[in-house]
Amino acid sequence: MDRAKPFAWRLIAASVCLLTFCHLARADSLEEQRNRYAQIKQAWDNRQMDVVEQMMPGLKDYPLYPYLEYRQITDDLMNQPTITVTNFVRANPTLPPARTLQSRFVNELARREDWRGLLAFSPEKPGTTEAQCNYYYAKWITGQTEEAWLGAKALWLTGKSQPNACDKLFSVWRASGKQDPLAYLERIRLAMKAGNTGLVTVLARQMPAEYQTIASAIITLANDPNNVLTFARTTGATDFTRQMAAVAFASLARQDAENARLMIPSLVQAQKLNEEQTQALRDIVAWRLMGSDVTDEQAKWRDDAIMRSQSTSLIERRVRMALGTGDRRGLNTWLARLPMEAKEKDEWRYWQADLLLERGRDAEAKEILHALMQKRGFYPMVAAQRLGEEYTLKIDKAPAHVNRALTQGPEMARVRELMYWNLDNTARSEWANLVKSRTKSEQAQLARYAFNQHWWDLSVQATIAGKLWDHLEERFPLAYNDLFTRYTRGKDISQSYAMAIARQESAWNPKVKSPVGPAA
Repeated sequence: MDRAKPFAWRLIAASVCLLTFCHLARADSLEEQRNRYAQIKQAWDNRQMDVVEQMMPGLKDYPLYPYLEYRQITDDLMNQPTITVTNFVRANPTLPPARTLQSRFVNELARREDWRGLLAFSPEKPGTTEAQCNYYYAKWITGQTEEAWLGAKALWLTGKSQPNACDKLFSVWRASGKQDPLAYLERIRLAMKAGNTGLVTVLARQMPAEYQTIASAIITLANDPNNVLTFARTTGATDFTRQMAAVAFASLARQDAENARLMIPSLVQAQKLNEEQTQALRDIVAWRLMGSDVTDEQAKWRDDAIMRSQSTSLIERRVRMALGTGDRRGLNTWLARLPMEAKEKDEWRYWQADLLLERGRDAEAKEILHALMQKRGFYPMVAAQRLGEEYTLKIDKAPAHVNRALTQGPEMARVRELMYWNLDNTARSEWANLVKSRTKSEQAQLARYAFNQHWWDLSVQATIAGKLWDHLEERFPLAYNDLFTRYTRGKDISQSYAMAIARQESAWNPKVKSPVGPAA
């Protein structure tokens, strides 16, 4: 028995050493994997493909290996067999590039004119417009015409210019006689509304010979919206011409609101507009007459137009104008014009209470303000301030312990490695896919995990994706605290204000750049 004890202790000691060695081996293994990953990428960039092929098999357990596989496939996509791409997409369903690869390979199969193979590879509609056009063309060429024409119509109805791959689909649709003439006119209207003059011109010139008069009028109108009255008077009044005139009128109103205002009666007469269509023109001009430089006549006309309007957003704009000018009588008038649903917004409830206080109806006002205080937002806080009461912030706490299953999967492993390599934008794509696929409780755990890792932008991103508005610590982390302390010291700006601006402008994403450059 005594001889057994030293043996047992030696066995335990050996086990401890073995566990320690295994741990170190794993740590060394990750470091070695990173080194090999860097070597492979450098060899690839130098087109040393023999080195790449030799080293890649030894990196299959590295989290970013799928990115190398993706590069290997897409570098020679023209020669890839379908089974290779299919297997990769199936093996990496959560990998962001794998999702785009499906559409890319649909386009490649279309280039090969392997239409049945295309539909076998992608039984469902792919993601990109170009791939969808190829997909529905494959439907047509394999005899599934009804589905092809439905798809063609959906792709047709846009004001944007579509990829060249769509031309052959639209061509066979038109040649079949199944293209709805109204759909053709609707696309011209959408292109006109989008300001896509080039597309309007192309479509108008494709109209049948018997429509050349209207086609010429459309082209002239698209190139110069100032011709809208001439267009209205020289074309027959139809739903299409009324819509085209309205789109051009909106462009004219942006350039010259007064000219547009005076033109309304003539347009109404020329195109036989009903009251609803006429009011739509008035609304367009009223939006342009909200500045302080309008004449008394324009202001009276604007308010008469808004008083008849059914546009909630236009009436709300008029309420804000009254607030901006301190017009209390106007505030009361325009708040009363709001539909009941709009009046229930926090903003308008607060100002209704404000007006009630002014009239001495304190009990009614305080009832509204107390009800507002129970909600989250700017006006609930202002309501508490108005009442002289403390506003209680509701703060939800994320679970203290994060489920290991959330942090040990391949997606999280890829996020960690992408962060290690400073590939923040790719990491954000991985993170977005991971967060989107989880329950609300799991999203809260992921937000907390990112917070604990000091991945500030990913913490914020998780709270936004999960609508975790009351998880204030994860939503508004005190990120880069030392940096802000250092660079605001001795400046005429508080650290909290600097952090608030940074959070607002970037959501703590360190790779975000201002489109207007640094502040002067």
